[in-house]
Amino acid sequence: MQYLTIAGMLVLILFPVLVPAVITFVHALTAPAAG
Repeated sequence: MQYLTIAGMLVLILFPVLVPAVITFVHALTAPAAG
């Protein structure tokens, strides 16, 4: 159960950081193709 709590806290901490990074990464990949 403790590992689940630690994993949940890590997700809560990393999720707001990963979302903009993924969005910029996808945008960087799709921007040249868009024109």
